[in-house]
Amino acid sequence: MRDIGRSRRATNVSLVPGSVAASPRQATPAQKSAGDLAGYQDLNLRCCFSGCRNPGPYAEQPIMNVLNPENPIMYCNEHQSIFGDPAEAATLQIELQYMVNLRQITRLGSGRIDPFLPYPIKLTPRVRRFIDHLFGNIRRNTVWYREAVFPLGTSGEASFHQILSNMALYLRLSRSLDNSGYIIRDEMKYELTEEVAHQAKVYRLVNNMIATKEGASEDAIGAVAALTCYAHVSQDMRALTIHMGALRRMVELRGGIETLDSNKFLRISCYWIEVNVCCTQDSRPVWPVPIQWYPPRAPLPSDVVLPPGAQRILTAWKQRRILHQQPDFVQDEEILQVFDEMARFSIHTADEERRTASAIYENPDFTGTFVNIFLWHLLRAQPVSEELDSNTTLREAVRLGLLLFLACVKRRFGLYPVTFTIHIEKLVAVLSLDQMVWQGFQHLKIWIIAVGLLEAIDESHVGSLAGEWVKTLKEEGIEDESEAEVIMKEIMWIESIHGLRYKEVRERFWGSETEHSSIPLTT
Repeated sequence: MRDIGRSRRATNVSLVPGSVAASPRQATPAQKSAGDLAGYQDLNLRCCFSGCRNPGPYAEQPIMNVLNPENPIMYCNEHQSIFGDPAEAATLQIELQYMVNLRQITRLGSGRIDPFLPYPIKLTPRVRRFIDHLFGNIRRNTVWYREAVFPLGTSGEASFHQILSNMALYLRLSRSLDNSGYIIRDEMKYELTEEVAHQAKVYRLVNNMIATKEGASEDAIGAVAALTCYAHVSQDMRALTIHMGALRRMVELRGGIETLDSNKFLRISCYWIEVNVCCTQDSRPVWPVPIQWYPPRAPLPSDVVLPPGAQRILTAWKQRRILHQQPDFVQDEEILQVFDEMARFSIHTADEERRTASAIYENPDFTGTFVNIFLWHLLRAQPVSEELDSNTTLREAVRLGLLLFLACVKRRFGLYPVTFTIHIEKLVAVLSLDQMVWQGFQHLKIWIIAVGLLEAIDESHVGSLAGEWVKTLKEEGIEDESEAEVIMKEIMWIESIHGLRYKEVRERFWGSETEHSSIPLTT
């Protein structure tokens, strides 16, 4: 019998996907460590980045292959900047190694993919890789996506293809985040081919369902819901408006959102998608909270103490309302209640972070129970009229401040996209109104401006908010930046989230702590 192993050893063919086959002219380990690439010059090089067909040029130094050290990993210069770090390269190889392990499973149940789950399409090795990514611990695994969104795609072919397209997008997104969770836009342009391929099948399948009067089926609604999610994360606002409108129309034709209550994952996904889309647009959600699975209000433990600064603000607000006999009690009560709950939530989250060693940020139930509930109530509390009096203006400023506080929280939980440009624009406009009365709420104003500065990107918005910040601190006689930070922490603050971002913003505006020990009082 022919010795296949001897034949392979003679030609030195690697079974590891993405690795460069060795040749007799390959450099020795000593030459590799010295950076001598003389043995590689005649090789037919191929970039290991998925889908790359770039003929070169290639990076000067190959990366050690942790799975097969004799066969180094090569990247073209374009992708070397992304995966050139050895740790990133090793992580990518772990994903690739799954392709080899598929044929090595010898015991039922030893893999991470459920062998008995009926999938709507035939699973290719590439599709299995996407599914495996959900159930593994590889590269910023999105637990909420796995538990709340992925089951949505198992009910039909169209929705499953779009879930796979979304999964490819999230893999691309995970490689495009900096250490603070902010998206590096230039690195979001890779690996579009696979996403588009799945989407093309989705459009064909959904159009066929509409033509056969199945446009209101759960599979069609799930596919359009996933399309909406894709457009939202990719920030295609035109497609987002079209898909969100189509999703609401399909649910309406079906008989209302209540008709989806029998499908837990579809109902929850529609709720999550609408709330987050409305958050980006600062518009009112149409569908109610699915109270079968989520409480209508945040279920905070009774022993969570309200921060002292928040307590003083709530007391002052209630006294002001009684003193001036404000007629809009209902609107005030809603904002006051959300403010109270979110202040307690900041304490509760910090406690849970310590208790779980930050694992709480990977809990989708915690996200749905608190973050999305707060967003839903705050978006529903928008002023119904464009004419704002002094009390309505104060309430709107607080509403926007609470939403901006949740922006950093959303980013920490991985609830992308985190787009609050509209809210910053509205906050700048509200703070510039003449009828704005802050007497008794100066510390609240400092906190609102601070959370606005954490999210402001446009230079004009940053300049307006920084001017208000300096002006307000001067009026309050605050010169030490640590005093301002204490004020914010006593109202509503999560140090590991807002504290880190505040330090970055402070250094950007006023330099390092060693250079500036106090906040300047003039711009």
